[in-house]
Amino acid sequence: MSCKARPTFFKRDESKSVFDEMDEVASLLGALHRLALLYNDMSVLESHHVSLCFQLTTRDDRINIFKNMSREDFKTLRHSMVDIVLATEMARHFE
Repeated sequence: MSCKARPTFFKRDESKSVFDEMDEVASLLGALHRLALLYNDMSVLESHHVSLCFQLTTRDDRINIFKNMSREDFKTLRHSMVDIVLATEMARHFE
């Protein structure tokens, strides 16, 4: 795999010390799935995690903890939850 073909993440010094070429290939192949397309290849698992949280909670009024919130409070809480979950992505740990 030429260095030009490697994503930026694999060019970082932190990644070079952890991943060898086989790890890079495994990571890239592991990322090729339906969710990657759905979330535009950005924070795929984290995006899916927070999306599924809202889907499961809001689809049933008996467990919808958001149903009595104002629209503005819901938007604020949702934004915070998305930020918190996306911050767990390893690529963002160094930001």
